[in-house]
Amino acid sequence: MNVELIQYQNAHQSYDEVINNFIVRQKEFDRVMDDIRSTQDGSSFQHYVYVGKRGSGKSTLLRRIQAEIEHDKKLKAKYIAVNLSEELSGVYRLYDLWDYVIRDFNENGYGIPHIDFRLYKHDMKAYTKALHLQVITVLQSHKKKLILLVDNIDRVLNTRGSDDDAALLRELLMNFKDIRIIGGSTVMSEQFWKYDMPFYEFFSIKRLEALSIEEVKKLLMHWSKIKKLPEIEDLLTKYPGKIQSIRMLTDGMPRTMLLFVDMLINRPEQHGYHYLQLLVDRATPIYQERLATLSPAQNKVLTELAFFWDAASVDQLIPRCKMDGKTVSALLNQLTQSRHVEKIKGNTKNLLYRLEERFFNLWFNMTQGGPQQRHEAKALTDFLEQWYEKTELNNLSIEFSSFIKKGEIRQDYAESMSLALLRSKKINKENKQKLYLDVKKSGLVEANKLNEPEQFFGNIEEAIKKAYDNKDFQKAIEILYISDIDNGRKYFELGLCYDNLENYFEAEKNYLLAVKNGIIDAIYSLSIIYYRNNDKAKLKNLINDSKSQAIDAIRLFSEKYHEFAMLLYLYLGDMEKFQEMSGHYLNEADTIVSDSFILSLLIHKQTNWVSHYFQTNEAAKERYKSLYYVTLMLQAGQEQELLKMPPEIKENVEDVIATIKEQQKFYYG
Repeated sequence: MNVELIQYQNAHQSYDEVINNFIVRQKEFDRVMDDIRSTQDGSSFQHYVYVGKRGSGKSTLLRRIQAEIEHDKKLKAKYIAVNLSEELSGVYRLYDLWDYVIRDFNENGYGIPHIDFRLYKHDMKAYTKALHLQVITVLQSHKKKLILLVDNIDRVLNTRGSDDDAALLRELLMNFKDIRIIGGSTVMSEQFWKYDMPFYEFFSIKRLEALSIEEVKKLLMHWSKIKKLPEIEDLLTKYPGKIQSIRMLTDGMPRTMLLFVDMLINRPEQHGYHYLQLLVDRATPIYQERLATLSPAQNKVLTELAFFWDAASVDQLIPRCKMDGKTVSALLNQLTQSRHVEKIKGNTKNLLYRLEERFFNLWFNMTQGGPQQRHEAKALTDFLEQWYEKTELNNLSIEFSSFIKKGEIRQDYAESMSLALLRSKKINKENKQKLYLDVKKSGLVEANKLNEPEQFFGNIEEAIKKAYDNKDFQKAIEILYISDIDNGRKYFELGLCYDNLENYFEAEKNYLLAVKNGIIDAIYSLSIIYYRNNDKAKLKNLINDSKSQAIDAIRLFSEKYHEFAMLLYLYLGDMEKFQEMSGHYLNEADTIVSDSFILSLLIHKQTNWVSHYFQTNEAAKERYKSLYYVTLMLQAGQEQELLKMPPEIKENVEDVIATIKEQQKFYYG
């Protein structure tokens, strides 16, 4: 679809085409035409000004009024319609306005004679009145009234050439009931509302509001039929959410909406940041034209307000704009009247302000004033959430993650889009965590710009605990990698996860990093790995390098730290320490050691120690009956006592004996 095919170039359309293509703003049109039709000769009447942003349909409405007057025989017999939409750049003084009306009359055969302005060079006000009189004479001689349609009427009313022109125009309009003005303006000029200005309450001001969703659908359906583009009708059927998003993003401005419709039809498979940049580029001429109508001070306030993205107060704008509060407030009021800014009233006296059109705001953030990634990310998030359905946005996140991993993304693109996607509430935690991890590993975005992960995922601690509880250690690893918890603790918990996954290489690596970061608990975990893998050299180095820390770790980490310490001394061949510790430990007659400790002692050939333990502790002998008979079987001369072994435990005892012998081969060869 070529945008130019259905762009608002109504001056080049025939009256029939204008009438057939006029779909929205019907209420405004009907109201003014009813007024024109019901106005009696000689009676007073109302002048109108339609105020709306560029692209809101003002020119189209004026052209439609002209077409109606030319098309309706009764109206044509009573009125002459002159549309000055294209000639206003030449209007410097009020006499220029009447000069252009006379030119239009003469093009239609009225033959008004030319007046040489040099005859009035000492009294240009008289020259203005002379031209006006020529217009009135023609109208009265033909028994007609003039409907003067003036686009950008604010330019005429501000009359840059003379302050007296505005007062003179009001005087002429009030004294002669032959001319009715219907104008369009992008701004709510002070001429309309300031009580000491000539046109205070002279015009009936009608605002062109944003199109409703029903009007948008009606307009799109018309475009589909008139230009034979069934793709537009398909959009209405397949993507109703997209149509609503277009309306919200563009504040219902037809000209800007057209950009989105064109992009949807011609690039249905495209999405993401580059797609958005193309939209922004296409919108640039529209928005630059809009900014050209503002003063430098208005532009400054509008730009700084756009960078907030969220609504901002006058107090917030003062330091950004480097202006006092009264000046900022006055400029915001002007921008509100021109429909660039909307005013938000809260529960307090303090008002908030933001740009009315969200895509205009996004355009600011992406095109104005250097790197604005943080502002841009917020704006992008809002755009993406309005433009994409939840499923589409999650798919976009997954695809973007893959591009990041492959290194197929530019750095500026990576930063803006990553932050925008991570901020989105529509993207689930799993996809966010994957994206965050991929971005962090890629190094494309500086760590300090990624922000705290809690901003995107909520409570990291709870997420890790949940993964642990579900024994989903791989998931816990992924969350730990993106978390910003203390490094020592992070390495220790990563070690635990890899330990549970039996990836002892990664477990050892992370435990060692945890020890370097002051986590003494990791010494215990490392010793378990070394003990389990029969790595005496590493275990000795670990204990010798940090003996006191090792014992502290054992005490801190294990309820049975005595047992583990005894095993370490035994394993390392320090029998003196082993005997000393075991003697203290077993002084209490009712001490119950663990079955795993007894089994470890038997594996390490401490049968006499275990036998002595059972002889002095009847409770332990009863609790670990199978291990008691295992001990007897490993000793010589116990045949008589073995006759007492219950038959139901014989098989279990033999299995344990087999395990012990297998483990002894591992440790002792």
